[in-house]
Amino acid sequence: MCRSVNVPMKNIGVSKAIWRELNKIRREQGFKYYTEAIKYLLKRPAAQQPVMLELESVSSFEEKKKFYSDGHTIGYKKGLNDGYNKGKSDWQIWYFCHLCNGRINISPDSNSHNAIIEYLKEHRWGHGKCPQQIEKEEVPPHSE
Repeated sequence: MCRSVNVPMKNIGVSKAIWRELNKIRREQGFKYYTEAIKYLLKRPAAQQPVMLELESVSSFEEKKKFYSDGHTIGYKKGLNDGYNKGKSDWQIWYFCHLCNGRINISPDSNSHNAIIEYLKEHRWGHGKCPQQIEKEEVPPHSE
């Protein structure tokens, strides 16, 4: 499993072990950015650099390309899923079933969605202070 690490102008995929190591270094050394932790990590002797050990185990160009591509793909999918889930939790409309009390999500343009719109129109729901009414109140009557 790869994690995504942001460094200025770059986004690189790293293994979970390296991601943990970078976070540990950031915490211990008080670094704000991953770049600082990477620079610190690279100052270690080669035998103590997990990044180098991991990359050395990937020998051919195609394997390295796949290694980075997989990291990017996993990071992209995770970001996409996180954003989608946040959007759902912030904006999804739902109600509870009156029988089982289970949650019912409302999809746009579904039968439930259209029924709610019709109900609101029939019962003349509107803005607390309708912008159209405000505009009409602010326009002074014509005087000749």
